[in-house]
Amino acid sequence: MILKKALAILFTVSQILLTFSSTSLAGMDDASNNTAFVYDDDFSGYATGSDGMPNWVTNGFSWVINDGYFKNDLVKKSFALLNSPTGAEVSFESEVMIKASNGDKYKIAGIAVYTDYENYWHLALVESPDKNNHYVELEEMINGKWCAQYKGSTKLETGTVQPGSLHWDYNHPYLLKITLNELSITGALYELDGSLIWKKKYLFKPDNCVKTGIPSLTTAAFEAQFDNVKVNITKTVAGENPNTSLDDIKVTNTKITPEELFIKVGQTRKLEALIIPTNASNKKINWTSDNPQIASVNDGVVKGLSPGTVFIRVSTEDQSISDTCKVTVTSFSVYLFVGLYVLIVGIIALLIFRYIRKKEKT
Repeated sequence: MILKKALAILFTVSQILLTFSSTSLAGMDDASNNTAFVYDDDFSGYATGSDGMPNWVTNGFSWVINDGYFKNDLVKKSFALLNSPTGAEVSFESEVMIKASNGDKYKIAGIAVYTDYENYWHLALVESPDKNNHYVELEEMINGKWCAQYKGSTKLETGTVQPGSLHWDYNHPYLLKITLNELSITGALYELDGSLIWKKKYLFKPDNCVKTGIPSLTTAAFEAQFDNVKVNITKTVAGENPNTSLDDIKVTNTKITPEELFIKVGQTRKLEALIIPTNASNKKINWTSDNPQIASVNDGVVKGLSPGTVFIRVSTEDQSISDTCKVTVTSFSVYLFVGLYVLIVGIIALLIFRYIRKKEKT
């Protein structure tokens, strides 16, 4: 009788614990859903010389990871886009250090919220052409119009401003941080110990401005390096409103891996295409070969048909974004010829060696 009561009590307690744990787990799931995308990168897990793929997609060949830093020294303005959803609420920071300047024009290095090459915000360290003026800026590009937040119908209200005294230095690391939401964007510059140096905020009034984008790194005419990137996207474009159409979430970049391929006649290899952003509404892509007689391609699978060089292209459905891979096809007979040649030369060399040794003994 006592045993039955004990078992009944144990069963009741078990049910209560199960109910409690289920409720707690559900609460944890709800809390985790508040964060759409979280990413940290200290650039320590890449092979030396990596371009950051697949986590980063660059539009400049000079982006490279070395010594635990993501580096770039291209004179032309270029971006390294994070492989992330398009964010509507974004907190994004990175350490930035400028090593040297390249050129005699305005030079920048910093972080950006990027929609496309003609629409973005950037927070950057800047050097004037005479190299005497070092400052920081939070600027907007709309439809190719620079400093749009100051001009005409796209002029925005200014919020918090803390200019402070600033003359940034070479070979000194700074922390740059952008915070963007549906109402405003804030850019801030810190020392690595957390001391605030500079801060500026724009209110999205009027709202014809860049309000969403992909976290990105950017440089122009500086030799700069980036470290300790932290991204928290709490709302994606798709998450703004369940009834929002996704037709305007456009592909901003695509990248083929590998960038170059060597195959033999008759061989096949699969190419991969990375689409940026990951939540683009139309991810349909087309594969084409500029010489199907040398190599064909079907859904990314390349087949070597005859010796030669060919470029395989992947493009979005509207042909606006594309990338290429150079494919070199070689005939098996070439390898056979080289192999036989090496074998024959080796046999001749061995015979000569034996002949010489025999002569020496006699």
